[in-house]
Amino acid sequence: MKKMRFFIGFGILALCLTSCDLSNLNPSIDEGEVHNHEWGETTYTWAEDFLSCKAERICLLDETHVERETANSTYSVIKEATCENSGLGRFEVSFINPDFKAQSKEKTIDSLGHDYKFDSFVWTNYTAQAKYVCSRDRTHVKLYDATVTSEITTPATCEVNGVRTYKATYDAHTDTKTELIPAINHNWGNVTYNWSGSYENGYTCKAIATCLNDNNHTFEEVGIVTITITEEPTCEDNGTEKCVATFKNSLFSEGSIHYVNVPALGHDFIEHKAVAPTCEEDGTIRYFECSRCHRRVDGSGNELTNVVDPATGHDWEEVSYFSYAKGEMTAYRCCKNDDNHEESETVEGTYEVISYPTRTQAGLARYTYTFENPAFESQTEDVVLPYGSYPDLSNDGNTLIYGLYPQTHVSDQDLIELLDDLPLDVNGWRLYNNEYYVSAYANTYQSSNDFKFDDGEAISNYHTYWFKCEPISWRVLNNENDVYYVMSNVLLDACQYSSRNNNNYENSTVRDWLNDSFLNKAFYFAD
Repeated sequence: MKKMRFFIGFGILALCLTSCDLSNLNPSIDEGEVHNHEWGETTYTWAEDFLSCKAERICLLDETHVERETANSTYSVIKEATCENSGLGRFEVSFINPDFKAQSKEKTIDSLGHDYKFDSFVWTNYTAQAKYVCSRDRTHVKLYDATVTSEITTPATCEVNGVRTYKATYDAHTDTKTELIPAINHNWGNVTYNWSGSYENGYTCKAIATCLNDNNHTFEEVGIVTITITEEPTCEDNGTEKCVATFKNSLFSEGSIHYVNVPALGHDFIEHKAVAPTCEEDGTIRYFECSRCHRRVDGSGNELTNVVDPATGHDWEEVSYFSYAKGEMTAYRCCKNDDNHEESETVEGTYEVISYPTRTQAGLARYTYTFENPAFESQTEDVVLPYGSYPDLSNDGNTLIYGLYPQTHVSDQDLIELLDDLPLDVNGWRLYNNEYYVSAYANTYQSSNDFKFDDGEAISNYHTYWFKCEPISWRVLNNENDVYYVMSNVLLDACQYSSRNNNNYENSTVRDWLNDSFLNKAFYFAD
């Protein structure tokens, strides 16, 4: 609110006159009573036609003090009206008095409505609709079903197309559309075949087709005649031949004239000598067979229905079972009638630990062998598991017992004689009283009695000795995440470093020996 301080004097009175409505001035001013205006809220009143707006405010201290101003508005279209949607116009006024704020008023503009006029006919196949388009907006379209009639204006013939004309009518508007009527084509339903000639000189056949739509239209073609055997002659019966005419034009089908006899061929007998039967294959008796009809007769010409000399069948020996490698067994049998007939099957066994070995008692494992051949029965093979078959780590982690290897020399002659008579068990070793033993042939580097066993007995070259296979004791050198680096506590065996005269361990003899011979024997029982 604009406040002014009034003073008595002509100049101050003139300022008051420019700020207030002279007609509402308080007469007391002349008497020297002056106050600052405290204006109330400004009210804005629009004319009914929005062409003008009046602003008015009243002093709260003296309601006779009023400021009024009427201003004419300007009009602008914010949104144009369309056929279907209303528009929007805006009236705006500004006042000279800076304390009066500019005002605006919006007014809805009524929609224009459609002005549809005929445009064209829209054909869908052979139906039509009259299209009416709004003159104000061509995207506004209305379609009305037209009445469509048709008539054949040009008839179709066998070879010339015809025309059908369609006429669409709606509200005095018309349009036409034509449809091509395909030529009805010839109807060659009436076909005749005229044959001439003889069997000796050959045959000809003329096909004549007459159009059923117009019998003045005809088509002719001379076919190519071939003779085919429809029934083959046999040794005893005649056959037949068929004369057939073929044509290029698909209108014409094959036409036959007659069948001609083909003389019987007669028999062509070939001798088959007797073939002795075998275990698996039938033999035959001596007979004669026609190469054409396969009729079989004996030497006197009598027909035979069976010339088979039946197979004798196999006479199998008793099945033998062999186990040459750990966990593998071979079943074998041979036919007594023919030793070339044999059956064998090698299978891997199913391994099962019956009891685990301890430091005082051997364990037991069992392989079960199952064969696909029903003639071979399932077998089992027990294997003694000596102490050392499974790793045994000492409580302090410094010693590992694992593996089995010949170590102690056997000097007991009674035991040696007994071992000599025992069969090989596994790993090339012999089993006695749940302990494994193996023999070795002495071949020392030098022939000398200076070589002795741990028990003091001298080693004689070229002599066979027996050793007891015992658990291997390993000194644990390092343990990295359960990967153990070990060294045997005793000297187990000896091997030439290399036979290739080189210092490369990768290609050395001892490396091959360690990873093959030693590893497979020492850990034969390892799971």
